[in-house]
Amino acid sequence: MVDSASTTLATQLESTTSSSMDTGDEQIVVFPFHSLDIDDLSTITSGSPVSSLHTQPKQYYGPVTIRNFISGHIKRDLRTQPASRLQGDVFLHFPIELQLMILEHLHPIDLYHLSIVSKDFRKLVMNPKAIGVWRLAFERHPNLPRRPPCVPESQWAFMLFGPGICGVCGKHGALTDFAFQKRFCEKCMKHNYAHANKYRDTSGNAIRSDHVIWNLIPRSHRYNGLRYTSSYPTFSNAKFLVNDFKPMMRKVTIMQILIDQKVPGVEEIFEDWKRTLSAIVSKTNDAAEKANMWAMDVYRSACMLTDERTRHNTATCKKRLKNLGHAEQDINYVQYTISQTLRTHFIMKMNPRAFRKLRPIFEHNVANRKVARLKMERREHLQSIYTNYVKTLAPTEWQSLPPKETIQDIEGFHEFLDAEYNERGHVTTEYAVSLFPSFIEGWRKRVRDAITSLESSSDKESTTLRCRDLDLATSILKCEGCRLIHRCGKAIFGWEDVFLHKSTLFAGYSRYCDDLEWSNVGEAAVVALLRCLGLDEKTTTIKELDQRDDRFICGNCMPRNSGNVNGLRVYSWRECVLHSEEMHQISSPIHRDPIWHLLTPEATRFVLEHELPFPSPDEAVWGCNHCAQHYHGSVTQGTVWEHLLRVHLIRNPVIGIDLIYDKRRPGRRRKPFLLGLNPAYELRCQHCPEMPIYKLWELEALKIHLRLKHNKPDPLEGADWTRIRLIAPMPSTSSHTPSSNESSTSASSSH
Repeated sequence: MVDSASTTLATQLESTTSSSMDTGDEQIVVFPFHSLDIDDLSTITSGSPVSSLHTQPKQYYGPVTIRNFISGHIKRDLRTQPASRLQGDVFLHFPIELQLMILEHLHPIDLYHLSIVSKDFRKLVMNPKAIGVWRLAFERHPNLPRRPPCVPESQWAFMLFGPGICGVCGKHGALTDFAFQKRFCEKCMKHNYAHANKYRDTSGNAIRSDHVIWNLIPRSHRYNGLRYTSSYPTFSNAKFLVNDFKPMMRKVTIMQILIDQKVPGVEEIFEDWKRTLSAIVSKTNDAAEKANMWAMDVYRSACMLTDERTRHNTATCKKRLKNLGHAEQDINYVQYTISQTLRTHFIMKMNPRAFRKLRPIFEHNVANRKVARLKMERREHLQSIYTNYVKTLAPTEWQSLPPKETIQDIEGFHEFLDAEYNERGHVTTEYAVSLFPSFIEGWRKRVRDAITSLESSSDKESTTLRCRDLDLATSILKCEGCRLIHRCGKAIFGWEDVFLHKSTLFAGYSRYCDDLEWSNVGEAAVVALLRCLGLDEKTTTIKELDQRDDRFICGNCMPRNSGNVNGLRVYSWRECVLHSEEMHQISSPIHRDPIWHLLTPEATRFVLEHELPFPSPDEAVWGCNHCAQHYHGSVTQGTVWEHLLRVHLIRNPVIGIDLIYDKRRPGRRRKPFLLGLNPAYELRCQHCPEMPIYKLWELEALKIHLRLKHNKPDPLEGADWTRIRLIAPMPSTSSHTPSSNESSTSASSSH
């Protein structure tokens, strides 16, 4: 396209001399370039498109690196005030000695520009007599990188300041690779560069890293045609030019063959040649590395200047938008958008014309922000009123209230929320509070209706029973949306947990859970538990099981070791359901059918007095039940006690009455107690008095205790110690009652 356009341009120039034609008495004037197409003209003036691996390289790399930013940045530093216009041919009439003396004071970039101004200037600057001018120009500017060996100063200036046009495809977007002294765009770099491990010798074998050829050709650590950034300078990161490697490999191979053939004098010539060429390549690599570092410094300076100008232009735009009447908070919010708009449109100088061009974009962004801000402020205003209203309610009700984000659905607030976005507006507290009770009741009704409308894969009678009373122990729900992440979604018990789950926004989630469904696994686990207790699954409620506070062990689990104890974990009935859900989640084959063993009252007492309290007193999940002091943040139990004593003058607070567990912030899971079964902790000392903590022994430890504490070297069962039952028998009409030995090992015998 460039060649065809250039040909058209040359043709039009040649035809300029004969641009008029006589037609009879009338002379028709034909203007130059009259047949030049618009596409050709735009191509000639703008150059080839940018070559890059990215579809929008200007947006990806920024305006600094599309053209040769080194040339542009240095021209900017050297730019002076425009002088009075002089005749252009005065300098050319000077004697050549005087011309060269004047040129010696120019910057190398000025000499380069003179070489492309006209043929006369190019003939002057590129004259062999002007070599000293180029050399002296570089010496006068020591901040410029030194040229590599065998590179003339004029060519070095072209590498530094010439246009970033690829030498292969002719497209823009190629900065000079100083090691190879050529320009490659990203695509051409990909085809012409290669790491050492990609090359092969003439026999097709891989080349070792200590091969002589790597010292005879230059190497580059650049990986991008639009930047001078380079990778860490190691041999594995070095890239070599394909066109350098192939001929050099042939030369080295031929020389090695001649040396192997014992050709006289070849080895000495080869060694001298390698020594000389290696020194030149080494100096070239050093010069290229220094030039790259210099180019990166220029790049950073150009970027800093661009950023400084962008900040200045952004501040100017903000000031003008404020003068137009826009709110400062909205303008500050879209400050980044303003900066990006300036970068996208490559605005380096903010004049009135540029601002008029971008003003619609700026005002559109500010207006959108104003609408979003007013919407948010109106919602926050309503939520603040709702929060203050909730604080007036009993703390035990907080967990069953709708979340504050849902109050915008109240019909009475629609007029306020949808009003014109000129100002925030106002809603009186009295009016808002009057709408909250009916809204809360309606929200609970909608939740109940949603739960009762759920379908279940179990039998129809069971579904109808659960829908009639969610407080039944067998009415277990699960949340498909969060059960894989949060344990509270694995098993949901009763209306209290349903309301709590519906009003809790978990970390990492943008919406409240709405994927509840019946848990058949949880129902089966509860049914198995109720059989152990001899209770009716159709009438037993969650409250009854919580009041019993029984303890169970899983008949499917294998005994585990913890310290010196080998046994099974003990669970409450809620933890049993959660355990079944987790085993089902990992598809444990031995937990397909739930099997539970109920502990006897003695064993249950022993476990309750040794297991960790839940929730932990040291965990920040507690709050005062008499005021809203801890509405926004729960605290430890000790902090609540101090608050009750200081504010409410309660010296002996009662858990559940004066201080409560705030379920809105679930604490850490309680670590189950490990009940020893092998050996079994089922023995009681007959000589020890009653202690506050119920103590059970295993046989060997009890014998040592009796011998040391009670002087009983040969203790007897019944007289010195007794055996208690650990596992309660299953309720049945059978006359068989397992013995204590059978009951103590029933859990492990099932395996």
